[in-house]
Amino acid sequence: MKKKYLWIMILLLSLLVSCKANAKFSGGFAIVYQDNIPYLLNKEGEKYSLSKYDNISDTFGEYIVVGKYVNRTMKYGYIDHNGKEIIKPKYDMAYPFGEGVAVVVKNDQYLLINLSGKTVYQFSNGLKAYGAFQNGFLKVEDNHQYRLMNHNYELSPAFDGVENYSNGYALCFNYQDGKKAYSFLDESYNTILKEALSSYTFVDNMYEGFARIGKQIGDTFYYSFMNKDGNLLYDQNDNYLFEDAHNFHSGLALVFTGQPYYQFIGEGGEVIASYYSVRYLDKEGNYPSFSYIDARSKDKDKYLDKMIYGDFVGEYVYIRIITGGASYYTLNKRNGSSSLSEIALQTTNDSLSQVEKDSYRRPYSIAYLKESTLYEDAFTLTETTTV
Repeated sequence: MKKKYLWIMILLLSLLVSCKANAKFSGGFAIVYQDNIPYLLNKEGEKYSLSKYDNISDTFGEYIVVGKYVNRTMKYGYIDHNGKEIIKPKYDMAYPFGEGVAVVVKNDQYLLINLSGKTVYQFSNGLKAYGAFQNGFLKVEDNHQYRLMNHNYELSPAFDGVENYSNGYALCFNYQDGKKAYSFLDESYNTILKEALSSYTFVDNMYEGFARIGKQIGDTFYYSFMNKDGNLLYDQNDNYLFEDAHNFHSGLALVFTGQPYYQFIGEGGEVIASYYSVRYLDKEGNYPSFSYIDARSKDKDKYLDKMIYGDFVGEYVYIRIITGGASYYTLNKRNGSSSLSEIALQTTNDSLSQVEKDSYRRPYSIAYLKESTLYEDAFTLTETTTV
């Protein structure tokens, strides 16, 4: 397995050195150019010439959008991931396939086509769409407002702004007195939480049953979490306001309360040092683990220059630490819901110096880690500390 992986990587590196890459790998494929000729390159090192096309989209869906001049006019069609033409270029505009259909434009008419190129829906006058179906719905524009369409071509009410569904709910808003009045749509197009969200100036999508919301209180902007029933999430200290917060992912949300976790008091009762903590909050309001603890003077606003961000990939979580303008990532493994163990990364590339090898332990790019084969072939892993 390791030898096979090594040879594939060597082959890809040699190809990419001789090719000018135009797009990063997406879903196992990339568009590259060699001698100004475009090719479709997969991770097995197979290359397919796309020289017959004049434009290739770098947004990969179920198929790839390609363009070709026909009578001096660019027309668009689709190819598969082996470079085979599925639908010849004949549309004035084409968008990626999603959930079996794609939006195309022909003679100023917006259409939905299936994988055979057959028109399955024709948009009425004033309706337009620029993306693809996601989670069962397509966002459409209706005379400068927006609606959502399901696979039965049923339209939601119109809003000044609407986002795609996330966890069964779509965030939407209308302007009222120059401000956004937020609400959510369920999948039956029922509007919920309009009154509960009326005092908030920031509302995010619903993730794992909670929407991140925020508003200004005094001189500080606070974040909270609200569920579909309009209830706020209180932590174990009966607090629901956070100076920084991230969305729930894998059952945990990264939060910073702005309140000291612990204070060191001098003999005269003065605060000598405060300990502030960025922590993971679970859906019951408990803090199952500490992610980062920092000691600084009581003037936290002056010294609060460190913040971390988490990103889960399976049972692993990348934690980004920013300090003094620089940033780096650590890799941690989640042990149930109670703790995190930091993983020491060590490259197996013996051609690197020890200094270079050590630099992999806390990389500066999360993308590098995500695109590796993660923990099997590229790195040796050692659990070092429990957070």
